[in-house]
Amino acid sequence: MNEGKECLSNLDFVCAHTKFITALGECPESEEANFFASLTLIAGLLDTPELKTLLDRFGVESHGRDILSWTAGVPRDIDGKIVFPSDSPKGGEVVEYLKTDLLPHVEVALASLDKVGNSFSSLITFKRDAELTEMEVDYGDAAFYRAGLLFVKSIINLISSYDLDLDIDDTVMQFRDGTFSCIADVLGNYVNLLQLMQPHSLREFGDSFEYS
Repeated sequence: MNEGKECLSNLDFVCAHTKFITALGECPESEEANFFASLTLIAGLLDTPELKTLLDRFGVESHGRDILSWTAGVPRDIDGKIVFPSDSPKGGEVVEYLKTDLLPHVEVALASLDKVGNSFSSLITFKRDAELTEMEVDYGDAAFYRAGLLFVKSIINLISSYDLDLDIDDTVMQFRDGTFSCIADVLGNYVNLLQLMQPHSLREFGDSFEYS
């Protein structure tokens, strides 16, 4: 546990997650290890190649992708309007990432939180800008975090239920130029847009939203 906390204090979420998983191997019911394993699993997603690739394709700046202090921007023209690359991901690709990559991580994180009881309490020290900040986390924090994950899960299930495969960069450009027409540009080009694709995901949205 101490090695995991040391990695976490340095904001090395991937290292921390590995250490907490090792701790769970020794004590699977540890509330502390389960909580921090869940937290670092989600926080470490920014280091996964799938999300990095998705952000790169949208033209998001590679520097400033700090989960605690996000400064990375998206491409803009001289007027400050967003301009995505022409080969940026389409709506269907974003939904596919959310459904096949993000959702499984959220479900694993929620499973770990199920083992965190109302007596949970722990201290963690963060090192940032040469300063040490001690933080106490308890069951209230775990419950709030769990509610957030359930909300994310419900949103993923909701958007996975419908066809959202539209050309994002083209749509953004039309909005930017003031030439966007819902009927001509959306309904005309994407005849299956918002068609119900996965009814079971819609049911799961309702369940997740109710418990979030």
